Amino acid sequence: MVAVISKDAYSSHKWGAFLKASRRARKVGGQSEEEAAGFPVVGVGASAGGLEALQQFISHLTSDTGMAFVLIPHLSPEHKSALGEILSKSTRIPVSEVVASTSVEPNRIYIIPPNHDLSIKDGELVLEPLPSNAKVLRLPIDHFLTSLAEQRKDKAIGVILSGTGSDGTKGLQAIKAEGGITFAQREDTAKFPEMPMNAIIAGNVDYVLSPEEIAARLMKIKPRIETLARKVEEYKDPAQEIAFQMILALLRTNTGVDFTHYRRSTLNRRINRRMILRNLDKIEDYAQLLCNDLGEVEALFQDVLINVTNFFRDKEAFDSLKTKALPKIVQGKDLENPVRVWVPACSTGEEAYTIAICFLEYIGDHYRDIPVQIFATDVNDQTIRRSRIGIYQGDTVEDLPRDILTRFFTQTNTRQYQVKKNVRDMCIFAKHNVLTDPPFANMDLISCRNLLIYLDDSYQDRIVGIFHYTLRNGGFLMLGRSESVARFRDLFEAEDKENKIYVKKASPAPKVVMPFLPFKHKAE
Repeated sequence: MVAVISKDAYSSHKWGAFLKASRRARKVGGQSEEEAAGFPVVGVGASAGGLEALQQFISHLTSDTGMAFVLIPHLSPEHKSALGEILSKSTRIPVSEVVASTSVEPNRIYIIPPNHDLSIKDGELVLEPLPSNAKVLRLPIDHFLTSLAEQRKDKAIGVILSGTGSDGTKGLQAIKAEGGITFAQREDTAKFPEMPMNAIIAGNVDYVLSPEEIAARLMKIKPRIETLARKVEEYKDPAQEIAFQMILALLRTNTGVDFTHYRRSTLNRRINRRMILRNLDKIEDYAQLLCNDLGEVEALFQDVLINVTNFFRDKEAFDSLKTKALPKIVQGKDLENPVRVWVPACSTGEEAYTIAICFLEYIGDHYRDIPVQIFATDVNDQTIRRSRIGIYQGDTVEDLPRDILTRFFTQTNTRQYQVKKNVRDMCIFAKHNVLTDPPFANMDLISCRNLLIYLDDSYQDRIVGIFHYTLRNGGFLMLGRSESVARFRDLFEAEDKENKIYVKKASPAPKVVMPFLPFKHKAE
């Protein structure tokens, strides 16, 4: 049952201080020139039926939006595009096709040219040649929106208009994960609703509106994006800091998860995102809203935990796992001594299933003689339930090699694929908090990719200590590409430093304060 924190429970003293401080007149202050330069950039994807939708969208934008718009329609590589000339007739905003490296400026509309992919880097739009391999599935909208999320963070905005296929779904997920805002065209207004509908079904869309309504909503939320999208590590105003701590207390009380040692910048982006969606400017007002709205507490919880993950994410890392780690892991394994793998923070399950596929590819016909048990855990009940079913939208798997797709997945309908039963049977999904629940033991491999980067140093130390305890001597630890155990050379050594695969040293127990007494976790 979900609990609600009351004002009395939070502490009448702190609540009184909060109200008193919030009533004081505060000087909000303006942004620096450097901050102001980080204006929102809107990436707009469209395909079949997209011309009319684009015309409707840009015709309802004012000429002084303070945002830049980058249009990524699906264009024929064989023909010169006249899209710029056509769209120029629908707006007073200057429209231009991207050439070479183009600096992004507000109050401008940019269009991708044919025969190129497009990304954004350091304030410039960068053209990239198309892949020479014709078999590579080209997803130009995903390509641009993903780079936009990485570069613009919470000032990235994604829009998906009419089209077929699922291009843009992953890009919206990346934007949402960085604290940006996402839109999709409403089904009844799109000539071809498949592309926006795929993004909606995947849960990556904040607003579902007509093209005209998207334009109007953008101009309303833009001032809030500018106000809130600041890299605040700690609030200087006491009322703001009290409200922030209150939000953490609400999350802890209602979900059982303590985000105290989560990185401030990440938490702030997620909180600001929810404030924009709820039309609020002050964190004090948002804290008050959470006190009375359990649905919003859950929505914030899901936003904080959102994680971008894919099958075979960073393919080179999994290639290295198969060639350097798996041969050593399976050596000496049999029916009485199965392979044991732990995937903490497994999110929606793609990583756990990827590891299962890697084992099946490596051991081939011997999989009945060498059982593999993969324990995949997460604090989020919703993602655990989705993972167990193993059903994924087409955009999640359609860029996988054809042999992997046909061998390990079953197409359930035109939009969905399900992981085959023999792969699902290798994975046990369960709710588990790596920081507070008893750890597993005698593991051959732990794959924990892109969790440490969200935590402060004290919690990183604790988790690495738990992983060292959990692994058998000679067991392997696999981290994300931005993570390492460089501070823990007495606990781990690199098997493949570039691909973040490490081996446990048989060293004394780490000097890490455990939040529990370790014991062997019983497999269900």
